[in-house]
Amino acid sequence: MWTFLLFIAAVTVWPATTQGQQYRYLTTQDNWAFYQVLSIGQMTNINVRATCLAAGMRYTCHSAGTVGCEYYWEPSCIAYDTAGIHCDTHWVLANNLCGPGTDPRHCQPLDDTFVYIPGWQVDGSACGVDYETATMCVEGANYYNMYALCIHINECATSPCLHGTCADGMASYTCSCETGWTGQNCDQNIDDCAPSPCVHGVCTDQVASYTCYCENGWTGHNCDQDIDECSSSPCLHGTCTDSVASYSCSCENGWTGHNCDQDIDECASSPCWMGGTCLDHVNSYSCVCPKGTTGNICETVSFAGDCYQFSTSALTHQDATQACSAIGGRMVDVRDHQQHQFLADTIAASTGASCWLAMKTAPVSIVYSDGTPVLGGALEWSAGEPWYPVLDLCVLLDSSDNYKAKTAFCTEQHNYVCQSEIDLCALVACPFDWTCVSLLDHLNCLGKHSTGVSTLLPY
Repeated sequence: MWTFLLFIAAVTVWPATTQGQQYRYLTTQDNWAFYQVLSIGQMTNINVRATCLAAGMRYTCHSAGTVGCEYYWEPSCIAYDTAGIHCDTHWVLANNLCGPGTDPRHCQPLDDTFVYIPGWQVDGSACGVDYETATMCVEGANYYNMYALCIHINECATSPCLHGTCADGMASYTCSCETGWTGQNCDQNIDDCAPSPCVHGVCTDQVASYTCYCENGWTGHNCDQDIDECSSSPCLHGTCTDSVASYSCSCENGWTGHNCDQDIDECASSPCWMGGTCLDHVNSYSCVCPKGTTGNICETVSFAGDCYQFSTSALTHQDATQACSAIGGRMVDVRDHQQHQFLADTIAASTGASCWLAMKTAPVSIVYSDGTPVLGGALEWSAGEPWYPVLDLCVLLDSSDNYKAKTAFCTEQHNYVCQSEIDLCALVACPFDWTCVSLLDHLNCLGKHSTGVSTLLPY
């Protein structure tokens, strides 16, 4: 027998090592993988069990009688027997390895393979197969350095990796998780929101991804892109400035509204004097002046053959005199009550402000711009007027006293009225290249051989 043992040792080839133990795969049945593991020392039950456990496997059992498997088995022993009675593991494996009906003694892969058999011999021998002598259940206490029959369950058979691929190991398994999953069994969804990827939004975790619900004004996968509210060109007549979740418009002149879409009504302030009709335009207006008036705001009025222009600004008397001269006119001299009433009515219908007249004080009287004295009935004076204790007093129509005449210091600033004669020849062209002569209230067209044609123009 010892010669036989040496021969076996000489021809055995071991392909792998587990926890220091050489082992060789036999077969798999019902998710159980059977291995031959080299055992050092006597082939006793204790040594067989220790060999399998050291290899990270379980050990199989064999029954010595007919009581039934469960009578003999320890918790770590695998009672492998499809009949469930004798637990004749050798017989079951022989049919798997060498074909149905094969006796273990005639199945060479089981040669020198010992299984755990409790209570069989007092010396604790394991049960083995000797192929060369066709012997079943040789006593292991008489054999050394043979194989222990060990069993390994396919740990992946129960599909423990919920979201991954299972790799079977010795008494263990390893899960390679799908993207987005972690944990020993790939059962924990990785929280993709943990690094707070949504810069300006709320993160909702998903499997291997996340969704950002952006705050107003932000877009992009991570809510990190400011929405350009100006991209739709909301400012119809202006320049758009983008802000977070909003925009502002800087309107062009003449336009207003949030989107610069409302034309400013320049006529709202009633800029046309003398009852003129205002026409609104973009950033401007025009006045349709009533008969007898002209100018941008109908500020020039014709009366008794003269033009009167009513200022829109206030100046000293001296500066007002120069302003009238600059436009080819003069400060108005009021010669009679009718002219005074015309001026009062016109001022009331236009600026409504006190206005300088050309007259000013002299040592003993009020004089016109040409130095001639003002007659007593030409003006209607305010109570206590005129008075001229000093020379530097000028005459104005006082808005606070129904536009009656009043003296004031010439250095004060008030509106003023300019006066000039109407050039009728500038309004009407004479036929046949005749010469035009403008008179007070009409013009004459003089031909080469005629006494002329007289035309009366209404004001």
